[in-house]
Amino acid sequence: MTTTLLLLKAVQNRIDRCNAVAKAHQLRTHILGGLWYCEDPMPTGFPNIITMQKGAFNSATINDLLGSLPKPWIVKDCFDEYKEHQNSYQFLFDASWFYSEPLTNTAGVELFQTLNVAQTADELDAWCAEADQTGKFPEVMLHTGPMMFVFLGTASAMQCGASLCLSQEVVGIANLFGSTEDQQRLIRTIQMSYPSKPIVGYGTDAELTVLKPFGFRTMGSLSVLLNMK
Repeated sequence: MTTTLLLLKAVQNRIDRCNAVAKAHQLRTHILGGLWYCEDPMPTGFPNIITMQKGAFNSATINDLLGSLPKPWIVKDCFDEYKEHQNSYQFLFDASWFYSEPLTNTAGVELFQTLNVAQTADELDAWCAEADQTGKFPEVMLHTGPMMFVFLGTASAMQCGASLCLSQEVVGIANLFGSTEDQQRLIRTIQMSYPSKPIVGYGTDAELTVLKPFGFRTMGSLSVLLNMK
């Protein structure tokens, strides 16, 4: 799989994640002109608009949505194109898309801890508390949609964890928590649990430092913007 195709799959995987969150909160989502958008207020930190392909960050198209979207709302500019357009958005942060190739050698998989998955409302509540995501992932997400909430340790003593989105032939990863050492054990365990699939996501330089020992590389940049008007 080329990095160009993999980047598009990573973007769509992130849209699948946000769409699952929106649906779990009974929010209304749409696709228009290369944009995914939600016309209702998303949970804190989640975007109302995501660009799905290069060239989709068109201020005119986004401005057409101004009257129907709640304020403030976040734009996830997945291809870092906002600098090419006149706009009045507030810049929040930028990051790099990352990926790791499928594993070709899974020798020693038995040496790794079992990747635990939240199965009950209590386990999900515990995971959300550890990940500082309380109230964002309703219980219905345990039973429908592409997301999983994984951890090492026990439900009452989670050492580390992350949320996974299984779609578009990739494993999207986000919401990592735990010490650096524990996060690295978790990353390797996820790779061993899904050896045939690329692992994708995005992060800052500091977050990428945690991932690089496990074969992760960058494949593009993105920006996150805020609209207050």
